[in-house]
Amino acid sequence: PYLLHFINNMQTDLVTEFKWKLEDFIKKEDASFYQDIDLFLSA
Repeated sequence: PYLLHFINNMQTDLVTEFKWKLEDFIKKEDASFYQDIDLFLSA
């Protein structure tokens, strides 16, 4: 409940920036992550 309240009350630009940072992190740390997801979704 706390997390949902927190997310629902976050500013949209903050969420967008967080998503960009998360994507950058994933691309640096696990470059094959998106390929794995694409393979999974296409199966």
